[in-house]
Amino acid sequence: MQLGSLCCGGDIMVRTHNYKDFRVSLYEVSKQLTQEQLVQVHKKIVFDALRLLVVGTPVDLGNARANWQVTIGGPASGVLTGEDREGGRTIAKGFGKVSNLVPFQVVYITNNVEYIEVLDQGLFVPTDPGPSSDSRPGREGRVLVSSGYSTQAPAGIIDPALATLRVIPL
Repeated sequence: MQLGSLCCGGDIMVRTHNYKDFRVSLYEVSKQLTQEQLVQVHKKIVFDALRLLVVGTPVDLGNARANWQVTIGGPASGVLTGEDREGGRTIAKGFGKVSNLVPFQVVYITNNVEYIEVLDQGLFVPTDPGPSSDSRPGREGRVLVSSGYSTQAPAGIIDPALATLRVIPL
């Protein structure tokens, strides 16, 4: 899992090559921040990651997009009902969960829909089904899956989000 470099404003820089390095580097940076600054950086990381995951999730009805759940202390365990085609409600709800965040709380962003791995890891079968025969508006004749991935997320969901997150200034 590549996280690259995260800039924390001014001369503070977190340079990482994997998740473990990211945690260690962020801890070192945190020693240079006030408690208030630390919480603001943490919230920004959560918000940016959530936004990237939600917006990067392919949409049919919006159930997968609506199921990105932000929790503190442990990952979410259930699947939510409902849809969020645009993702705004999901992002607002997630950000509300971290409004009272305190330093060093562990925040989880989880999606438990049964097909999230198919969307993220390009596991559609067949991998190249050709033009869709789905008669719903906007689908018939369009290629919706290519090389196992949704054409809405041809590189998956999580890896592109992390690649973008690593270059967003904090």
